[in-house]
Amino acid sequence: MRTPRRPYLPTQSRYRASLIQRVLAIPSKRHDKRQVHFLTRPEIETVLEAPDRTRWLGRRDHTLLLFADQTGLRLSKLTGLERDAVHLGSWRTRTMRRQRAEATALFPNVHGGRLSADSVQSLLGKHVRLAHKNCPSLKAKSVSPHVLRHSAAMELLQAGVDCSVNALWLGHDGV
Repeated sequence: MRTPRRPYLPTQSRYRASLIQRVLAIPSKRHDKRQVHFLTRPEIETVLEAPDRTRWLGRRDHTLLLFADQTGLRLSKLTGLERDAVHLGSWRTRTMRRQRAEATALFPNVHGGRLSADSVQSLLGKHVRLAHKNCPSLKAKSVSPHVLRHSAAMELLQAGVDCSVNALWLGHDGV
């Protein structure tokens, strides 16, 4: 047995039309696209020169910043890297293991554990503050580990790398 069809009521269509009209009258959300912040090559070079490479922490910081700049890795991936995932050659491996034998992280903290996101932000901020003495344009910039990621992406774009290849390199989905 068929269910009876509901009768057409003109008042319902007027109500729906009025509701549709009100929904369509809602203004669309308009906002400016955020500007992507990045460092220029001279700014990056100045930040890379800031760590005191005569000390173990300075060498670690320099290597971490250089690695972040060259790879564009996310901060979580950068701090999650294991030392055994990188082969540095026999003499370098022996030297590093003698200094921080208990550490498994590629970029360990002073206790041999993993660097936290806050500690990476802090060490980057320290080196940017030192670097802005030699590169005044850094003073006006808010530099974070994600800005280093953007800087790597911009250098790839400026080198002529296609946007889709750049997105794949940085691990973006949906390309």
